[in-house]
Amino acid sequence: DNLNVSRREADIAIRLARPESGDFLIRKLADVGFAVYAAPPGHHPAQHDDWVTYDDELAHTPEMRWLAAQLAGQRVRLRTNSLAGLLRAVAGGIGRAILPCFLADSAPGLIRMSGPQPVLSRDLWLLVHPDARRQPRVAAVADWLGECFATDALAFRG
Repeated sequence: DNLNVSRREADIAIRLARPESGDFLIRKLADVGFAVYAAPPGHHPAQHDDWVTYDDELAHTPEMRWLAAQLAGQRVRLRTNSLAGLLRAVAGGIGRAILPCFLADSAPGLIRMSGPQPVLSRDLWLLVHPDARRQPRVAAVADWLGECFATDALAFRG
């Protein structure tokens, strides 16, 4: 869920978009690469012609704007608001999709179709409520998250 840090529903949040407003401590965690993935050739013949995508609620995201430019009359066989659903649909041969490399590269039954470089990149941000940052346990978790993302920076970049 997208809990609201401003309303103190969470002390720490990780977001794929930098907030345009709000009183947060903000730190960039990673560059997240996205590429096109499908099931291996031969498993499902129609998979390389069709797409699976997020539903229209997520049409504003950079990956969906990129995909809209690619579709040009191609068929979308499934729309979902679930990343896990997209991963399962692609592995099941329903179609291809643009997915985050750090998840799809290691997902069984998926291969990268768009080449070795990501087709787009998004920034991943850590948000901390300013009052919570003074708490040692929150500061420790925020620092630990920063270290974890730094360690895996290449995987996130794709």
